[in-house]
Amino acid sequence: MEIDNQEDAAACNAIEENLSALSLNPINNVPEILIGPFQLLFSNQYYSELEGVRAIRKLLSIESNPPINQVISSGVAPTLIQMSYTRPHEFAFEVCWTLCNIGSGDSASTEYLISINSLTFFEKIFDYDPSSYELRDQIVWAIGNIAGDCSKYRDIVSSSKIYEKILLYAQILPINLSAKQANLAWTLSNLVRGKPHAKVEVASTVEKYFILMLLQSNDDKVLIDVCWGLSYTSEIVNNKILSNPAVGQKIIDLMKHANFSIALPSCRALGNMISNYANSWEYLKDFNICQVLRIGLKSQKRTFRKESAWILSNLCAESSEVITAMVENQIYEFLTEIYKGGEENVVMNEIVWVIGNSANSAKSEQMKSIYKSGAVLVIIEYLKVADTDKVKAVILEALIEIVKKLSEDFSEEYYNLIVDAEDICNGNSRTVELYDKLIQKLEEKGFGKEDDYEEQDEGMKPQIEFL
Repeated sequence: MEIDNQEDAAACNAIEENLSALSLNPINNVPEILIGPFQLLFSNQYYSELEGVRAIRKLLSIESNPPINQVISSGVAPTLIQMSYTRPHEFAFEVCWTLCNIGSGDSASTEYLISINSLTFFEKIFDYDPSSYELRDQIVWAIGNIAGDCSKYRDIVSSSKIYEKILLYAQILPINLSAKQANLAWTLSNLVRGKPHAKVEVASTVEKYFILMLLQSNDDKVLIDVCWGLSYTSEIVNNKILSNPAVGQKIIDLMKHANFSIALPSCRALGNMISNYANSWEYLKDFNICQVLRIGLKSQKRTFRKESAWILSNLCAESSEVITAMVENQIYEFLTEIYKGGEENVVMNEIVWVIGNSANSAKSEQMKSIYKSGAVLVIIEYLKVADTDKVKAVILEALIEIVKKLSEDFSEEYYNLIVDAEDICNGNSRTVELYDKLIQKLEEKGFGKEDDYEEQDEGMKPQIEFL
């Protein structure tokens, strides 16, 4: 490989001198575990050097307590970088693998890689061997380790030239190289993961590659990180990717995947996309989404049930057309069954939002169907066990809307249950205000008047004076 500039050449000459000196005294400040590899590395014989760097890489590849700190403290990493500029590509490959393993350590290890200008090194040698994807794949892996450490290093990577190289690589990497595609998808997902959010322009650019992978790949490992990546980008940008029917269909299909590691992030991605749309139903209504979410609500995984309910709540906030589909698919009856089955609060809280948003979107005739399903009784009863004032407020707001839209169907039994919940709604000024408003609406409908008459009659009874 050609030296990029005179500074690199001068540095390499200085290193050669140091290596010769060090080879005469390999024990000088070198941890015992590295003495053998260093003797090979500093032998001035290429094949021994290759064995030396390979030995260091293998030490860093052990699963239990790899000697990352010892390698860092030895100071060998910058030397390996400089040696790579004058050695064949197989040596550079081993060095990249070594740096990748260092990056698998803690944040201090990642900071160390940044400090020795490893990003510049990766950028310079990325195309060292154009005939092979192996070296580039190893660099992509190393970059994924760095970007995945924290948002600070993520943004440093996305502002570097190696980021641009990786995007070009993504355009030419054959889709049938599944392992390398999976590695690329993981690294790209790390470039948009975490908070504070990644830059909008980065998320928007990377999302395009996720969509290509989503539509072209059926490999589980690729799809896992592609779906997670889309869940991250859809929190940052709204590129209306659901307007592409193939995208919506593929994501919904993946929500039914037997591999939960694929089903969950695809569900999360769809939920984020829907939350950014005012009319996502237009793009999803032909994909039997209600039945897919019904299956999700029966999942063994609580997280998936919660995500499915969250998607339903966002859809129900859109229009009465969604409510029609919910009624036709008997989703409200199903939600009632879930409540009776003793569902956990974390899922029930989302179901409350489903019913609350439905109350706002439903027309009067649709509200009658929701009422008959038992869903209204569900939120009234749940009012007694709701674990936050926010959820109680959602229930009270929903009940106010329901009472408005139901002319005569609201039962005396429901009214009495609401009256009994007065103390429960005294949590804060907002719930008190909403509760009082709900009672007022019910009284306007004629509820509670008999009690008033009884109190009035009681007050009019003649008083007996005892002597």
